[in-house]
Amino acid sequence: MDERYSIEVNDDAVVIWGDLSIEETFDFLNFFDKKGYKSLTHGYENSTIYMRRKSIEQAEEAVRIAEHVNTEKFYENLYDESKERIKKLEKDILSLEQLIKDLMTDEKKKQARIQRENDELHRARQIQALSQDPVAIKAIQDFHGMDRISRPMTEEEKGGAFNQLLNLKKDYPDILPSVEQMIKDHKNDTST
Repeated sequence: MDERYSIEVNDDAVVIWGDLSIEETFDFLNFFDKKGYKSLTHGYENSTIYMRRKSIEQAEEAVRIAEHVNTEKFYENLYDESKERIKKLEKDILSLEQLIKDLMTDEKKKQARIQRENDELHRARQIQALSQDPVAIKAIQDFHGMDRISRPMTEEEKGGAFNQLLNLKKDYPDILPSVEQMIKDHKNDTST
Protein backbone atom coordinates (compact mmCIF):
# COMPACT_ATOMS: atom_id res chain seq x y z
CA MET A 1 0.00 0.00 0.00
CA ASP A 2 1.25 3.45 -0.97
CA GLU A 3 1.35 5.98 1.86
CA ARG A 4 -0.35 9.24 1.02
CA TYR A 5 1.28 11.26 3.80
CA SER A 6 3.89 11.06 6.56
CA ILE A 7 4.10 12.92 9.89
CA GLU A 8 7.16 14.02 11.85
CA VAL A 9 6.52 15.27 15.39
CA ASN A 10 9.05 16.80 17.80
CA ASP A 11 8.85 19.14 20.82
CA ASP A 12 8.75 22.34 18.77
CA ALA A 13 7.05 21.47 15.49
CA VAL A 14 4.89 19.06 13.49
CA VAL A 15 5.63 18.54 9.81
CA ILE A 16 3.26 16.66 7.51
CA TRP A 17 4.26 15.66 3.98
CA GLY A 18 2.02 14.28 1.32
CA ASP A 19 -1.59 14.51 0.10
CA LEU A 20 -4.32 15.22 2.64
CA SER A 21 -8.01 15.67 2.29
CA ILE A 22 -9.53 18.83 3.72
CA GLU A 23 -11.23 16.81 6.43
CA GLU A 24 -7.92 15.11 7.38
CA THR A 25 -6.25 18.51 7.43
CA PHE A 26 -8.87 19.95 9.82
CA ASP A 27 -8.64 16.86 12.00
CA PHE A 28 -4.84 17.23 12.26
CA LEU A 29 -5.15 20.97 12.96
CA ASN A 30 -7.72 20.41 15.75
CA PHE A 31 -5.73 17.55 17.28
CA PHE A 32 -2.41 19.40 17.35
CA ASP A 33 -4.10 22.65 18.46
CA LYS A 34 -5.24 20.78 21.57
CA LYS A 35 -1.66 19.50 22.07
CA GLY A 36 -0.35 23.10 22.17
CA TYR A 37 0.83 23.79 18.63
CA LYS A 38 -0.26 27.38 18.03
CA SER A 39 0.92 28.54 14.60
CA LEU A 40 0.75 27.28 11.05
CA THR A 41 3.25 28.47 8.43
CA HIS A 42 3.90 27.78 4.80
CA GLY A 43 5.36 24.44 3.87
CA TYR A 44 8.83 23.77 5.16
CA GLU A 45 11.19 21.65 3.03
CA ASN A 46 8.35 20.85 0.61
CA SER A 47 6.00 19.92 3.45
CA THR A 48 2.25 20.25 3.17
CA ILE A 49 1.68 21.49 6.73
CA TYR A 50 4.16 22.96 9.17
CA MET A 51 2.89 23.71 12.69
CA ARG A 52 4.83 25.16 15.59
CA ARG A 53 4.17 25.14 19.31
CA LYS A 54 5.02 28.82 19.58
CA SER A 55 2.76 31.52 18.24
CA ILE A 56 4.02 33.73 15.44
CA GLU A 57 4.71 36.52 17.94
CA GLN A 58 6.68 34.13 20.15
CA ALA A 59 8.62 32.86 17.17
CA GLU A 60 9.40 36.43 16.07
CA GLU A 61 10.40 37.32 19.64
CA ALA A 62 12.66 34.27 19.76
CA VAL A 63 14.27 35.37 16.49
CA ARG A 64 14.74 38.91 17.84
CA ILE A 65 16.27 37.54 21.06
CA ALA A 66 18.60 35.27 19.10
CA GLU A 67 19.63 38.19 16.88
CA HIS A 68 20.15 40.37 19.96
CA VAL A 69 22.29 37.69 21.60
CA ASN A 70 24.32 37.30 18.41
CA THR A 71 24.75 41.07 18.15
CA GLU A 72 25.88 41.28 21.79
CA LYS A 73 28.39 38.49 21.22
CA PHE A 74 29.63 40.26 18.08
CA TYR A 75 30.19 43.52 19.97
CA GLU A 76 31.74 41.73 22.94
CA ASN A 77 34.17 40.00 20.59
CA LEU A 78 34.82 43.31 18.84
CA TYR A 79 35.46 44.97 22.23
CA ASP A 80 37.82 42.18 23.30
CA GLU A 81 39.69 42.41 20.00
CA SER A 82 39.93 46.19 20.40
CA LYS A 83 41.34 45.80 23.91
CA GLU A 84 43.94 43.37 22.61
CA ARG A 85 44.86 45.73 19.77
CA ILE A 86 45.14 48.62 22.26
CA LYS A 87 47.46 46.56 24.49
CA LYS A 88 49.58 45.69 21.47
CA LEU A 89 49.65 49.33 20.36
CA GLU A 90 50.65 50.44 23.88
CA LYS A 91 53.54 47.96 23.82
CA ASP A 92 54.52 49.17 20.36
CA ILE A 93 54.40 52.80 21.53
CA LEU A 94 56.60 51.99 24.54
CA SER A 95 59.05 50.22 22.25
CA LEU A 96 59.09 53.20 19.89
CA GLU A 97 59.59 55.64 22.77
CA GLN A 98 62.54 53.59 24.02
CA LEU A 99 63.95 53.41 20.50
CA ILE A 100 63.62 57.20 20.13
CA LYS A 101 65.34 57.73 23.49
CA ASP A 102 68.15 55.38 22.46
CA LEU A 103 68.53 57.16 19.13
CA MET A 104 68.57 60.56 20.83
CA THR A 105 71.20 59.35 23.32
CA ASP A 106 73.30 57.97 20.47
CA GLU A 107 72.86 61.23 18.57
CA LYS A 108 73.99 63.25 21.61
CA LYS A 109 77.05 61.02 21.98
CA LYS A 110 77.84 61.46 18.28
CA GLN A 111 77.41 65.24 18.55
CA ALA A 112 79.70 65.35 21.61
CA ARG A 113 82.31 63.24 19.80
CA ILE A 114 82.06 65.46 16.71
CA GLN A 115 82.43 68.57 18.92
CA ARG A 116 85.55 67.11 20.58
CA GLU A 117 87.02 66.22 17.22
CA ASN A 118 86.20 69.71 15.89
CA ASP A 119 87.86 71.28 18.94
CA GLU A 120 90.95 69.12 18.43
CA LEU A 121 91.01 70.00 14.74
CA HIS A 122 90.66 73.71 15.57
CA ARG A 123 93.50 73.43 18.13
CA ALA A 124 95.69 71.58 15.61
CA ARG A 125 95.05 74.31 13.03
CA GLN A 126 95.94 76.99 15.58
CA ILE A 127 99.16 75.17 16.50
CA GLN A 128 100.01 74.80 12.82
CA ALA A 129 99.32 78.50 12.20
CA LEU A 130 101.44 79.47 15.25
CA SER A 131 104.25 77.19 14.12
CA GLN A 132 104.45 79.21 10.90
CA ASP A 133 104.05 82.65 12.55
CA PRO A 134 107.48 84.34 12.92
CA VAL A 135 106.47 86.22 16.11
CA ALA A 136 105.36 82.96 17.77
CA ILE A 137 108.55 81.19 16.66
CA LYS A 138 110.66 83.99 18.22
CA ALA A 139 108.64 83.86 21.48
CA ILE A 140 109.15 80.11 21.73
CA GLN A 141 112.88 80.47 21.10
CA ASP A 142 113.13 83.19 23.76
CA PHE A 143 111.19 81.04 26.20
CA HIS A 144 113.53 78.11 25.65
CA GLY A 145 116.55 80.40 26.12
CA MET A 146 115.40 81.73 29.50
CA ASP A 147 116.95 80.63 32.77
CA ARG A 148 114.05 78.95 34.50
CA ILE A 149 116.01 77.35 37.32
CA SER A 150 115.07 78.52 40.82
CA ARG A 151 117.81 80.66 42.45
CA PRO A 152 118.29 82.49 45.74
CA MET A 153 117.17 86.12 46.00
CA THR A 154 119.69 88.88 45.39
CA GLU A 155 120.27 91.60 48.02
CA GLU A 156 118.26 94.05 45.96
CA GLU A 157 115.35 91.65 45.83
CA LYS A 158 115.62 91.04 49.60
CA GLY A 159 115.28 94.76 50.31
CA GLY A 160 112.31 95.13 47.99
CA ALA A 161 108.65 95.60 48.88
CA PHE A 162 107.74 91.97 48.20
CA ASN A 163 110.26 90.68 50.75
CA GLN A 164 109.09 93.25 53.33
CA LEU A 165 105.55 92.03 52.86
CA LEU A 166 106.71 88.45 53.43
CA ASN A 167 108.47 89.49 56.65
CA LEU A 168 105.34 91.31 57.85
CA LYS A 169 103.35 88.19 57.24
CA LYS A 170 105.81 86.20 59.40
CA ASP A 171 105.87 88.77 62.22
CA TYR A 172 102.11 89.36 62.15
CA PRO A 173 101.29 88.53 65.82
CA ASP A 174 104.10 90.77 67.21
CA ILE A 175 103.27 93.96 65.30
CA LEU A 176 99.59 94.09 66.37
CA PRO A 177 98.86 95.76 69.73
CA SER A 178 97.20 93.75 72.45
CA VAL A 179 93.46 93.97 73.00
CA GLU A 180 93.92 96.00 76.21
CA GLN A 181 96.15 98.48 74.40
CA MET A 182 93.55 98.84 71.63
CA ILE A 183 90.78 99.56 74.21
CA LYS A 184 92.99 102.17 75.95
CA ASP A 185 93.76 103.85 72.65
CA HIS A 186 90.09 103.92 71.79
CA LYS A 187 89.16 105.53 75.15
CA ASN A 188 91.83 108.17 74.71
CA ASP A 189 90.56 108.97 71.21
CA THR A 190 86.98 109.38 72.40
CA SER A 191 87.85 111.47 75.44
CA THR A 192 89.72 114.09 73.44
